[in-house]
Amino acid sequence: YSGDANFNPRTSTAVQFKVTDFALAVDPGSLTVTAGGSGNVNVSASSASGFNGTVDLSCSGLPSNARCGFAPASVSLAAAMSASSTLTVTTTRSAMLPLLQWQPPNRLERYPLPTVALSLAVWVFALFVLFGMRRRFMRIPLTLAVALFLGLIVCVFAGCGGRGSGGGGTPHVATYTVQVVGAVHGSAPTTSRSTTISVTIQQ
Repeated sequence: YSGDANFNPRTSTAVQFKVTDFALAVDPGSLTVTAGGSGNVNVSASSASGFNGTVDLSCSGLPSNARCGFAPASVSLAAAMSASSTLTVTTTRSAMLPLLQWQPPNRLERYPLPTVALSLAVWVFALFVLFGMRRRFMRIPLTLAVALFLGLIVCVFAGCGGRGSGGGGTPHVATYTVQVVGAVHGSAPTTSRSTTISVTIQQ
């Protein structure tokens, strides 16, 4: 301060402030987990500008039936150093329940169109024979034949055998953007850094 008519000049001592920081990274940046299973990725924290301290790790963004855990849950950083932790995403079978909407199988794929057409033709022919026959003793087997073919047609178009067994279906998949947060332990206000990972849960 150069001073004026009221105040004398003053010179203050220079004060230097050093801002320290840290960064988070996830490798790999995506993870695929089968419902009921688990998967791991590596989380690394790196000191910047001389930062040293303890960083507490947490995550958010997973569905209610999935959870994340860190081993270790906190990492200690020294200046110009880095440390890592293993992030484990664990799921349960029920994590896919909102997505599992059963759809009836396509029975026409099991019964080709020529088979359906032939069955219809035989059924119509048997119907004509049934009404054309005058002998009563022939009507019982013809009636059974008509009922058999009619049952086949119902199976083709309505689907027989319930849900059937698996195999070849398209898997149900859901993808979540999970935020990984590192917060400096004991800092007030809380100093934190974050990164994201894409987590895919499939049936």
